[in-house]
Amino acid sequence: MKLDRTHDPELKCWVESAAGSDFPIQNLPYGIFKRRGKKEKPRGGVAIGDQIFDLAALGIDTGPNLNKLAGAGRPAWKALRKRVSKFLSLKNYKKNLVKHLVPMKKAELLLPVAIGDYSDFFTGIHHATNMGRMFRPDNPLLPNYKWVPIGYHGRASSIVISGTPVRRPQGQTKLSEQPSFGPSRRVDYEVELGFVIGPGNPLGKSISIEDAEKHIFGVVLLNDWSARDIQSWEYQPLGPFLAKSFATTISPWIVTLEALAPFRCPAFPREPGDPRPLPYLFDEMNEKAGGYDITLEMHLRAHGMREPMRLSRASFRDSYWTPAQMVAHQTSNGCNLQPGDLLGSGTISGAEPGSAGSLMELSQAGKTPLELPNGEKRSFLGDGDEVIERGRCSREGYAPIGFGYYLQYAQGLQPCPLCMVQRGFFFLMLFFFAAGALHGRGALFYGGLVFLSAAGGAATASRQVWLQSLPPDKVPQCGPDLSFMLDNFPLSRTLEKLFYGSGECAVVDWTFLGLSIAGWSLVCFVGFGLYALWLAWSGRRRSASAAASP
Repeated sequence: MKLDRTHDPELKCWVESAAGSDFPIQNLPYGIFKRRGKKEKPRGGVAIGDQIFDLAALGIDTGPNLNKLAGAGRPAWKALRKRVSKFLSLKNYKKNLVKHLVPMKKAELLLPVAIGDYSDFFTGIHHATNMGRMFRPDNPLLPNYKWVPIGYHGRASSIVISGTPVRRPQGQTKLSEQPSFGPSRRVDYEVELGFVIGPGNPLGKSISIEDAEKHIFGVVLLNDWSARDIQSWEYQPLGPFLAKSFATTISPWIVTLEALAPFRCPAFPREPGDPRPLPYLFDEMNEKAGGYDITLEMHLRAHGMREPMRLSRASFRDSYWTPAQMVAHQTSNGCNLQPGDLLGSGTISGAEPGSAGSLMELSQAGKTPLELPNGEKRSFLGDGDEVIERGRCSREGYAPIGFGYYLQYAQGLQPCPLCMVQRGFFFLMLFFFAAGALHGRGALFYGGLVFLSAAGGAATASRQVWLQSLPPDKVPQCGPDLSFMLDNFPLSRTLEKLFYGSGECAVVDWTFLGLSIAGWSLVCFVGFGLYALWLAWSGRRRSASAAASP
C-alpha cells in the first residue's frame, strides 16, 4: 500500500484540536453519530481532533451505518480520504465547512456498522502460551496452533459500542461435585483488535491471501468480555458459548488501513523449527509487511481511584497470524464474508512483564491478585470496575495516530445507588407536601421536611450534573445496589460508593432548553426547596400573628 500526501507529517488542519490528538488529519477514521438531545437520524462522520466532521457536508448520505461505504472498495475509500483531507487542510474551505463540525462531547457515538457475523481468532501467541501454560505446563501450545489460524464463530447480536454497561453474566459453574447457577465470579476482559470487513465474497468462492487486504475496511479496538468460571465448565468439547456471548465491546471509530499504512511491519518472525505456512496462507509481501505495529493498553479504575491504573501494554506486531491470513483462512472453505462483518484478533499479549492482555494472565488465574492504588486487590473484575482500552501508532518520520480511549465497565445486576437515592428524595418531598396539604396545619414542620428532602435531592442532582460535565475517561462508575453494600461493606465504604455515583448518571440522553434531565431535576429540587422555605416562613408569621391577636 503506497503512501500519498494524506500521510504527510507536515500536513496541517484548520481544526485546532487535531494536532497532537489521536485524530490528526493523517488519521481520518469513520464512525456513526447523532447529536445528543436532537431528533435526527444517525449518519456518518470523520473524527478530527475533538470534533466530528459531518460527511453530509460533502453530499454523502451513509445512512445509519457504514456498510455501504465499507462495501465500496479500496478505490472509493482512497478517493474519499483524499477529498476529506483536502477540505480539512485548506483554510479557504473553513468558512463554509466549520458549521458542519460537531463537538464529540455533544454527540452520541453509535455502532459504526451493522455487524452480520463475528468470528474471533486466537492469533496472540504469547496469550496462547500463557493460557496453555496454566493447564499444560509442559506443552502449552497445542499441535495445530502454528499451522492453523484458530478461531470460532461468535455472537454478533451482543456486540455493543464503547460505554455500554456490561452486566455481570449468570451461568453454570462447577466449584464442587455439583454444578450451580448464578453470577460469574471471574469476569475478565481481553485486549483485542477488530477487523471490519469491506467488500464480501460469493458463497463458495475463497479470497486469496494476495487479495485479502482489499476486503478489510479498517480496524477498531475490541474487548471480548469473558466469564472464566463459566467458560471452564462449558467449553469442552465445542468451545466457548455463554462465557463469551454476553457482550463484546468495540470502539466507535474505524481506523482505515490507509491511515495505518505508515505503521506496517513484517509478519511475526517464526522460530527456526516452526512450520512454513501452507500455500494458501503464504505470500512474500505478507511476510515482509503484513503486520501492523499498533500499541494496545488496558487501564483499570476502581472506586476510590482518581486516575486509572495501567495494567498492560503490548503490540499487535506480536500476533502470530496477520489480518490477511485471517481473511484467507476464514474464506478458504468458501465461507462468504459480507460488508460490516467483524473478525476479532484474539487477545494480544507480549513477552515482557506487564504486557499480558487479560486478568487471567496477570493474576495467574487468581493465584496472584493485583494490588490497586486504593488498597484493594483484583484477580478478576468487580462490579463497577472501569476498564479503559487505548490504541496508538507511532513511528519516526510520521504523525502518530490513535484509536481514542474507550470506556467499558462491568456492572452489577442492580441499579445505581446514586439514582435510587435521588429518586427517594423526590418521592419523600412529594409525600411531605401531600401530607402537609392534607393535614392543613404544621406548615413550619412540613415545610422543613420538604426543604430537607429537596436539599438532599439537590445535592444528588448536583452531583449528577457535575458528572455530566466531566470528560468521559474521568467519570467514576458505580457498583452494586445499596442493600448489598450495606450488607458487605463498612458504612464508610458504602457512603464513598454513593458519593462517586455512576457512569450511567453521566450519560445525557435528553436535553430541553440546554438542560439535561439531571439539570431540570436540580432546578426542580431548588425550586421546591425555596417554596418550602417560603411556606414555612409564611406559616410561622401566621402563627405569630395569631398568637399576638387579642
